[in-house]
Amino acid sequence: MKTIIKKTAGKTAKIAATLFVVLGLIFSSCKKGDTGPTGATGATGNANVQSQTFLTEQFTFHSSTNDYEISITDSQITQSVLNSGLISSYITISGVSYQLPVSSLQMDVEYNVGQVIIKTTNSSVQGTIYPVKVVVIPTP
Repeated sequence: MKTIIKKTAGKTAKIAATLFVVLGLIFSSCKKGDTGPTGATGATGNANVQSQTFLTEQFTFHSSTNDYEISITDSQITQSVLNSGLISSYITISGVSYQLPVSSLQMDVEYNVGQVIIKTTNSSVQGTIYPVKVVVIPTP
């Protein structure tokens, strides 16, 4: 019985050397070009993002609507913000922050001038105070 031993070490060395040369050419041929002209000034941004965190009162049960509610007073919410701005609210429950509304927790949010109202039919919210973060972005 004959045993054939292939010599692949020489072939591997040639492939590695070729790869090394090709990569060397690719990377050494790149050079930084001249600095181009300064671009046009961008549009004025809105740096008026306002954020406030409230420690809520406990949810109050309303038998007429069969839900629990928290009402938060927030003077950042104006008629102008309601008409053309952006409001986003987050509630933290058991260390997890949720953006309102949260369908899995049966929570909804309503915004009025100067007010955020959080409503839920989930009775497990009773007896706990939750942090609520309200972010308001008015239009310029």
